[in-house]
Amino acid sequence: MKKILFIVFSIAIMSCMLVGCEEKESNTYKDESDTQQSAVLVDINNILSYDNSTRIVYWYFKDGAGRTSTGFMSPYISKDGRYCRYEKGKIVPIKRRE
Repeated sequence: MKKILFIVFSIAIMSCMLVGCEEKESNTYKDESDTQQSAVLVDINNILSYDNSTRIVYWYFKDGAGRTSTGFMSPYISKDGRYCRYEKGKIVPIKRRE
């Protein structure tokens, strides 16, 4: 009887520990029109990456490794205050619209 209670309690505790453990796709987001979008970042070097679809360059800082890593990203801005794109192996400021 004690073994059965131990097994039942063990299963209950393990079930409670697993609640909410699902793999979250970290590179998806919803845009202004509430449409699901995904971003694929391609590394340029250890700090800079660019979005594969828009080619916009970002500073991408990671703290840790694997699933437990945290971090943030910010757009890379040129000296004159313009966003940059990655084109033909170079980081190029985006031209302003007039």
